[in-house]
Amino acid sequence: TRRDRLISMQRVASVSGLCYLDEASNMAIHPLFGPWLSFRAVILFHAGDMTNDGDGDLSALPAPDPIPSLLTEEEETKAREFVEKAFDKNTSKDDDAVVKCLIASRDSVLLGREEHRFSDSQLMYHYT
Repeated sequence: TRRDRLISMQRVASVSGLCYLDEASNMAIHPLFGPWLSFRAVILFHAGDMTNDGDGDLSALPAPDPIPSLLTEEEETKAREFVEKAFDKNTSKDDDAVVKCLIASRDSVLLGREEHRFSDSQLMYHYT
């Protein structure tokens, strides 16, 4: 993958109206699943002329309304702190320590945690 062609999947989820994007933790928060969802691909289709006037200008199509923050102030603070700790230059670069901090940032969000939290093996898949 070329670095200049990487796409932030969390941002895609946000601009599509699917999730709230917490900029501080870079977590996409879904209204039902919370942070317990994953993205693997973006597929773009050329839909041709979708306007009535035939000029092909899709810029006039309305964007979905953004989802407002779904985090409490406390959840936002905790998630940010765990992410900062994971990538702090003074934190041990032990992969396990980083993974534990990233998992803790998701766990700091109550929404979806009881019903949709990833299994331990799924968490290891995502973070290793």
